[in-house]
Amino acid sequence: YQRRVRGAWLTNNPLFTALSITIGKQHNVMVTLPGEPLLQLGWWVRNATLDAGFSGITTLAGYSNAHMGYFATPREYVIGGYESILTFWGIGTAQKMLDSVKLALSGSVSYTHLTLPTIA
Repeated sequence: YQRRVRGAWLTNNPLFTALSITIGKQHNVMVTLPGEPLLQLGWWVRNATLDAGFSGITTLAGYSNAHMGYFATPREYVIGGYESILTFWGIGTAQKMLDSVKLALSGSVSYTHLTLPTIA
């Protein structure tokens, strides 16, 4: 589902992908996010990949499969600025993104959808 918002297309049902790439004994992973994660969320994703058993390189591909603006963590959201203003689904957005990434990481090639409320 897509809805036009001020000249841009945003989706409420983004696709998350985790692609496992093993080279020798190194277990690498590429994870997609449908927008721009701020630094702290990137570290959360990296830690989630380690917890999921990917000991090698983690590649985080933003603006993949959709565009949903910025993903500010709660701390960054409260600090304010243009990133928090453009975090369209509120203070819990980064956690929702992380939860979806974790679901995608639960299989070697997974496709996970997250449904968010429609922006008025």
